[in-house]
Amino acid sequence: MAQATWQRVAKAASPLSTSAVREMEQLPWFAALPAEQRSYVGLVVHAGINGFAQWLRRPGQPLPVGPEVFAAAPRELARAVNLKQTVQLIRIAVEVVEVAVAEMAAPGDEVLLREAVLRYSRELAFAAADVYAAAAEARGAWDARVEAGIVDALVRGHAGQLTLSRATSLGWSRVDWVVALATPAPQDLDVSALRATARHAGVSLLVGEASVALVLVLGGTSAVAVADAVSPVVAALPLAPVVIGPHATDLLDAAPSVQEAVAGLAAVAGWPQAPRPVPAAALLAGRLPSRRV
Repeated sequence: MAQATWQRVAKAASPLSTSAVREMEQLPWFAALPAEQRSYVGLVVHAGINGFAQWLRRPGQPLPVGPEVFAAAPRELARAVNLKQTVQLIRIAVEVVEVAVAEMAAPGDEVLLREAVLRYSRELAFAAADVYAAAAEARGAWDARVEAGIVDALVRGHAGQLTLSRATSLGWSRVDWVVALATPAPQDLDVSALRATARHAGVSLLVGEASVALVLVLGGTSAVAVADAVSPVVAALPLAPVVIGPHATDLLDAAPSVQEAVAGLAAVAGWPQAPRPVPAAALLAGRLPSRRV
């Protein structure tokens, strides 16, 4: 490819990125973004076109496309713009560049430049997917730690406003009742399927562990009967005893329900015919002297 071609692409990076952002502003959701976030998108487009120009200079080298292409934007932008929207933006940017191919390509380079744009845009889309996958993995790991901390606070009776705030950040809704379930911690549990079951039942769910017990905290509104919500969740658990704690009216008051469920699980082995779930109150006679976890 002629030297003039990659030089023209590099020179056009700024006006092309400006044109691309202008086209992106036709998308209502993009136009609604704060000006600072729109400017970050412009920086990413500019960096992408510059990278493309440098690759055209040495086309035999590996494509310089990876998560680093998006380094011009802060991580917070990935929360404001989802993957589907990012693909929309990439498509617009590529279309703007394709329109300019005839002007940027040196004579005889038009087809080569157009093919290079298509190849580069494909790799750019893959890089975007990698960025969002890494962000989702990191967020998932962080959410799991937060969720485990919330359940641990309830087990220890240390729940407070911070616990409620953290639960809300995980999608915990306003509820009229809360109950806790305790069952022996299984070696393998499909937590995502369990969450799907809870969502289908119309309840919020927190999952954690206390010693050898798996603890589930369910919360629902008055529109959902407790028994109707608990039944499908219990059915989704591995076959093992399940103890249900007393009802609470809010997550802040749910510590006794969690503690009673966990304490009841230690005694349920003495009642092989116990129903599933079995109320923690029905196991009082078989429990050891009261001891907080």
